[in-house]
Amino acid sequence: MVCLLVRTTTREEADFKQILRRLDVLIAVLLEMGQKNGKPIPVGTRVRILSQAGMRPVEISKILGKSLSYVTKELTLLRRGERTSE
Repeated sequence: MVCLLVRTTTREEADFKQILRRLDVLIAVLLEMGQKNGKPIPVGTRVRILSQAGMRPVEISKILGKSLSYVTKELTLLRRGERTSE
């Protein structure tokens, strides 16, 4: 006899995922609306802001609508820039 464990999502888990998705949308909208000297905030700066806030590259890519490789590239460039300025 084989016992199979099927994981079903509870109502709380589904609600939590929906809340996270909506927060991601709010963050994306705020970043789109943000301006610096009348110009939109560059994507590289957005990546830096989200990274400094403790977000992982996967989360950043979802929020900004960019590929994971693009976000990783931007983070690498930012880290290289920090090393050369030290």
